[in-house]
Amino acid sequence: MILSRLRLGEYLAAVGSAALLVALFALNWYCNPTIGTWRAIPTLRWFILVSALLGLALVLTQAVMRGPALAATLDLLGMLVAGLTTILIAIRLITTGATVWTGAWVGVGAAALTALGAFRALRTEQGWMPGRDREVELIELSDDGQGGDRDA
Repeated sequence: MILSRLRLGEYLAAVGSAALLVALFALNWYCNPTIGTWRAIPTLRWFILVSALLGLALVLTQAVMRGPALAATLDLLGMLVAGLTTILIAIRLITTGATVWTGAWVGVGAAALTALGAFRALRTEQGWMPGRDREVELIELSDDGQGGDRDA
């Protein structure tokens, strides 16, 4: 395992995934402390668990593997699943009638951080980061007469 391969995106995904697991298993999301988060959100818990595991998997893949194919695939999957999880948690927080505790806010923030880390890791994996120093390459199309009868 080579930790020097990890970049900012992987670190963000690792912190977000760890915080997501802590929010899922150690913090209460609602005012009833006798019902833990695992039992309080029966369907959403699987999205949260998969998001956290994908975030940790993309970090481990980048630290262990040499090729970019698996790392880029996990970055994309992690970004999509963690982004969907962020939206689902936000919808749950908006539509619930219960009093929301700190764990729920940590959960939505951690899911968003995991999605952001996976997005940044994917952008870095592709070798292109947006900015003023990297402009979009334009390809000029020429009409060399091979395209058929345009004037007819």
